Amino acid sequence: MKNIVYDLSKLTEKFFEMKQLEKHDYWKSYFHLSELLEKGLDKQFESKYAFAEDKILSPKLHNEERYFKINHLKWLENDFKTVFRSKRILNEPPQELAEFAVYEFLVTIFKYYNNISAFKNNLNKTLNADIGLHLIESLNLEMFLEYVRKHSPMEFKILNVYYRMYKALSQPDEINSYYQFKKELSENINLFDDDEKRNMYVCLGNTLLGNKDIRNLNINTEYTWINKTSDKENVFTNSYGKVDLIKYSNSVSEAGFAFDHEFIELLKAKYLNKLNTLSLSGMELYTEIFLSYAKNNFAVALEQSSKANFEIPVLKFNIKSMQARILYEFSDYDSFEYFLDTYRHFLTNSKQIPEIHINKYKKFGSYLNILFRLKIQNRSDETMDKLKLLEQEILADEFVSRHWLLEKVDELMKSCDNS
Repeated sequence: MKNIVYDLSKLTEKFFEMKQLEKHDYWKSYFHLSELLEKGLDKQFESKYAFAEDKILSPKLHNEERYFKINHLKWLENDFKTVFRSKRILNEPPQELAEFAVYEFLVTIFKYYNNISAFKNNLNKTLNADIGLHLIESLNLEMFLEYVRKHSPMEFKILNVYYRMYKALSQPDEINSYYQFKKELSENINLFDDDEKRNMYVCLGNTLLGNKDIRNLNINTEYTWINKTSDKENVFTNSYGKVDLIKYSNSVSEAGFAFDHEFIELLKAKYLNKLNTLSLSGMELYTEIFLSYAKNNFAVALEQSSKANFEIPVLKFNIKSMQARILYEFSDYDSFEYFLDTYRHFLTNSKQIPEIHINKYKKFGSYLNILFRLKIQNRSDETMDKLKLLEQEILADEFVSRHWLLEKVDELMKSCDNS
């Protein structure tokens, strides 16, 4: 009996292996070619190799595994030439083997840098002894890319997008680095397949999150641009045609804070029904709240949000951030004081959220409280001095909704100048 169970389990494993192989034409061809090479069937190898190479190169769309696959295929061809001393198939010089290996390495290291940067942004960690960071910072990348530009313009365009991503991540104080990455990605997005487009828009969002030049960068407007462009490229959903709840909710709130009600209506019409059905009822209300806010119907948004009770922390944070903004716009400090008390209590009890993120929300409440007090008091020269000091503190600190707070500081400064 044990032998039968064992045989069945092995048969099941083999079945799953075959099913996976059927889904991946490249590996199916690669293993077939390897077998032909091992058996010494040179004629069949040449025929099958030409077909396999044409298939992988003909779409001309870059994907996550493209350089990896080309590199391995070229090595297989090289093994064939070595074994059979063949001159009948492709006559590229041996250095082409290094070409795609280097391309694969660079894309991998650029993406690695993106992952490390996202880790640092999320947890505020500094990695001083990381071998990958040390390696990439020691390379003369611009000189190498200039060489690629002269010898392979197509590959240069692809590599340059990844390079601009790296530059934007490594220069968070330079707003032009972010815009250069955005420009290169926009101009060359059609060189990538859908999955890699999704990856690259996520990377663009990471560079946006890490950029510190908030004076010249409206983060909600930029995120909304990324989401709109993803929609236009038909890659807003995942590869299964579904939308993650966090992505949808963040897209709605970002468009709301950017006052782009038309995009929220588009999100509702195209993607609300692509969420998990268990999330639909709550997300309908969430969408309506930010739709009201985006249309400047603040009183309606405030009333709608008072009825909301979301379990997911990020939804609660976005709603409370919106409520705080509305109370400030209404100059209702009495209600804001009560709100601030419940807000701080809520943050204190949010045990499942990392402390670094809790502190960013706490700072937002504290800075807004200072600004609110300056707004409702009588204007004086001292008010302007306090506003200038507050502005410098906001610029030097890191917390949520900084761009919006700076806008409100600017508005109050202009009001003081005119009074």
